[in-house]
Amino acid sequence: MGLAILVAIANAGVHTTTGPDLVPGLRTAGLTAVALTLLGVAIALILRRPALSPALSPPVATSARQRRESDISA
Repeated sequence: MGLAILVAIANAGVHTTTGPDLVPGLRTAGLTAVALTLLGVAIALILRRPALSPALSPPVATSARQRRESDISA
């Protein structure tokens, strides 16, 4: 669908499908593709999950030796 939109932009206002008459439309379509790509990158960077700060990280076990299930007697 995106390619169809870019082709529609390139062909807007032109009655021919070949020749130098297409150059301004192709330039506009290329700039549109660049702008949409940069917009997508900006959105991806904004919506990126922040790293956990030390205050929000889960607590670490304080004992030097953790008990395994086999060490626990019934």
